[in-house]
Amino acid sequence: PVLSYDNKNWERIESVSYDEKPKNFSFKVSFKSDTAWIAYAHPYSLTQANELMSSISSNPNVQTESIGNSVEGRDIRMITITDPVKSMGVKKVVLITALQHSGEDCGVYLMEGLLKELIDNRPEMKAVREKFIFKLLPVMNPDGLDHGTSRYNWNMEDLNTEWDDDISDTLNFPVEPEVAAVKDWTKKWLSKGNQIDIFLDVHSHSQFNKGNTFMHSNNCLDQFGIILNSFWPIVSSSRAAGNSISSSTSFFYNYYKIPAGLIELTQSLAGENPEKYVDINDYHLYGKGIVQSLDKYFKK
Repeated sequence: PVLSYDNKNWERIESVSYDEKPKNFSFKVSFKSDTAWIAYAHPYSLTQANELMSSISSNPNVQTESIGNSVEGRDIRMITITDPVKSMGVKKVVLITALQHSGEDCGVYLMEGLLKELIDNRPEMKAVREKFIFKLLPVMNPDGLDHGTSRYNWNMEDLNTEWDDDISDTLNFPVEPEVAAVKDWTKKWLSKGNQIDIFLDVHSHSQFNKGNTFMHSNNCLDQFGIILNSFWPIVSSSRAAGNSISSSTSFFYNYYKIPAGLIELTQSLAGENPEKYVDINDYHLYGKGIVQSLDKYFKK
């Protein structure tokens, strides 16, 4: 677990134990202050998400918009990052979503790192903005983030099983509004003659699973997985697409034939050092690595 004395900076509590039979988890810590916060893993709040949006909204390369509303009426916010002067027609379009499962907070920390890299003034990032259009949804489940559910929206539904509810799974119609917003935006975007060249969906394992993984359908992103692993430790694997389109990656791959990949981040150990617990800075570096990986991938 993680510990903070200011609800901003977090450190690991490493003196922990788990007793399998009664299923008791315990930890020991010598507190440095009378006030402390303890969490399962690095937490993220809706306030932080709103502050993130506000901090980049005035950047000339950034556009923010609401593409729909959650169950409780909160905005589903999309961030577009590109050079607005460079012609849109020749650019690669990247769509990335995170926090379908609101308790998988490390996904939005990765998004923070990705955003900071994309708006950087370095010449190489200027070149990226001239070649790409990034469509980013850092928080697909704002209700869950606000209420503290780990996996569900405020209808107590798992958004990542909702993508076929108006296609092949008519028993569960209608689609949850958060998923419907993304599907409606996608349909409108493509109907205008635009394309989506790659789709990525960011999730996380429980702490029981160690290491980062990248899964994609029918070897469609093998090369990207190899490149990504050169920037941060991740194991890439392909899986058969099948006929299901219930998850977001399966939907984009099977329904629209868009190369789609699922990133599962570790919340515990990763990399060559088996004792190194990941932290927020690692997730920021992962976001930076995705930008660099995409640039290298499309150059190839």
